[in-house]
Amino acid sequence: MLALGTVSLITDVSSEMVTAVLPLYLVTGLGLSPLGFGLLDGIYNGFSALVRLVGGHLADRGGGRHKWVAGFGYGLSAACKPCSCWRTR
Repeated sequence: MLALGTVSLITDVSSEMVTAVLPLYLVTGLGLSPLGFGLLDGIYNGFSALVRLVGGHLADRGGGRHKWVAGFGYGLSAACKPCSCWRTR
């Protein structure tokens, strides 16, 4: 349980660091319009809510396997981070 909490903390900190500067980077660095950023952010939040709903449903139907669902989610997040860094280079 301590390991899962530590992974959660590190994932949240890294996500918050990126979230703070992402709008500025997308608008000034990549030239995305504010309307385009709003659309992109809306799609991101909608997809995020959908994934949370599906994950909660799977955890509830999994017979008390909440740790497995959380571990899979954090593992998937960690696996996707190197892919996103590779595409920006």
